[in-house]
Amino acid sequence: MQSWLKSEHAKAIVRDSPELKEVLSGAGTAAKTLAKEQATALSAEESALAKINSQLAAFRVKW
Repeated sequence: MQSWLKSEHAKAIVRDSPELKEVLSGAGTAAKTLAKEQATALSAEESALAKINSQLAAFRVKW
């Protein structure tokens, strides 16, 4: 999404329809926010899985 918003096609749309500039700007902001939220969620998930993994280590059978 972010790539398309920076593309020449998107810029041409804004030149042809200036009223869409605000809409496309909002879409860009939403895409950036979503990417940050996803990264935060993945980091939290990885931390939780690492914690579970360390807790399970006591139950693993060593050969």
